[in-house]
Amino acid sequence: MIDISIIILTYNAKDVTLKMLNSLKFALDDCDRNKIKTEVIVVDNGSTDGVGVEVQEHFKWLKFIQNENVGFSKGNNLGVKNSSESKYVLFLNPDITLDKDSISNVYKYMENDKKEEVGIATCNVNLWSGGIDWDAHRGFPTPWRAFCYFSNLEKIAKKSSNKKIKSFFGGYHLLDKDFSKSHEIVVCLGAFLFVRRNVGEAIKWWPTDYFLNGEDVDFCYQVKELQHKKIMYLPKTSIVHYKGASKGTKKESKKITKASDGHKKVVINSGIDAMKIFYTKYYEQKYPWILNKIVYLGISLLHFKRKITKAE
Repeated sequence: MIDISIIILTYNAKDVTLKMLNSLKFALDDCDRNKIKTEVIVVDNGSTDGVGVEVQEHFKWLKFIQNENVGFSKGNNLGVKNSSESKYVLFLNPDITLDKDSISNVYKYMENDKKEEVGIATCNVNLWSGGIDWDAHRGFPTPWRAFCYFSNLEKIAKKSSNKKIKSFFGGYHLLDKDFSKSHEIVVCLGAFLFVRRNVGEAIKWWPTDYFLNGEDVDFCYQVKELQHKKIMYLPKTSIVHYKGASKGTKKESKKITKASDGHKKVVINSGIDAMKIFYTKYYEQKYPWILNKIVYLGISLLHFKRKITKAE
């Protein structure tokens, strides 16, 4: 029986995908030494950069699925559909590299959770350009948290040593937490999302009303709020994130991305759409209409800003 099904979705990200798969080989060797049985499934969402040819030629030990570009959620769901009945599913972005024990450490942690209170586990995500990837350690984007983040009020929390101030202004990225210890978070990135299969099946996997961006927030919301499972951040396990290499809109990967201007536009628009979708699904009924109007106006203004700068 397979213990972990590893799903990787790629789109026009040949260089980083090959780099990631090379690092994955060492992580799989470590799994073998720990008698953890794995399978790897790569889904290519209609790439035109030759990544499919390279993957099939150099990594014959994995299962490769050629697909059209149906977006992040549907692509990952296709990978799950073609996986074995494993106990866990690990979703990885193509723009990461792993430490050799990244997978085995998280697997052991989940196995030690005998009551299965933890639905998702993730790890410390470091940016290749330096520092923590804050998007891998988040709270849900309530109106106040989102306002603090997009207005830069969150910087007050980052500079403060007062835990109450960190909690009040820094809830978007849960800045009041102790990053040196394992702790519960609310939202993690799809870059490294280790989930129990029965939990994923309960929520029917990735929500398909998103094309790109926002689906990991929705996934975590369903696991935490609807399935009442914990999402754990494990800082002693690390990966490196070449953030935005395939999207092309992140300043962290501006020098290495090969994304076209057309794809960047799709990414920006889908990110704004994702904000609207999530807020409408989960928050619109919780807040008064006047606040909802302000939120949607704020999203529209953010869209206008991003269209001008072509960067998040």
